[in-house]
Amino acid sequence: ARVQAGAEDIALSELTAVGPLDGRYGSKVKGLRSVFSEFGLIKKRVEVEVRWIQHLSKCADIKEVGAFGEETMRYLDSLVDDFSVEDAMIVKNTEAITKHDVKSVEYYVKQMLGKREELGDILEFVHFSCTSEDINNLSH
Repeated sequence: ARVQAGAEDIALSELTAVGPLDGRYGSKVKGLRSVFSEFGLIKKRVEVEVRWIQHLSKCADIKEVGAFGEETMRYLDSLVDDFSVEDAMIVKNTEAITKHDVKSVEYYVKQMLGKREELGDILEFVHFSCTSEDINNLSH
């Protein structure tokens, strides 16, 4: 008798991939994984949240945020430029608790901003006036 393997027992291969892009064409589209994978989507969401907070810092009418200095802007840029698979796993681990993909990105960005003293007072402006759809629309 043949024993059928459960989903958790099947290793990724050309035959077990969900689609041909990860299967038989996997080696040809490997370079696209950093853009079109779950990691790529999370990174784009982080970028949208970071760029939004940077934009708010340039809005004179939002005095609570205030203008960021060069060093702070570089730090924020580095959150996007240096985003790694390990960082994405932090987001995914939060998502396992919150059950909300965009909210977990918001929490991650707040956590990263909280590491900088000069950003501590503006954490509640992360995702300010945004919906999840706003973030997703710009991330896809």
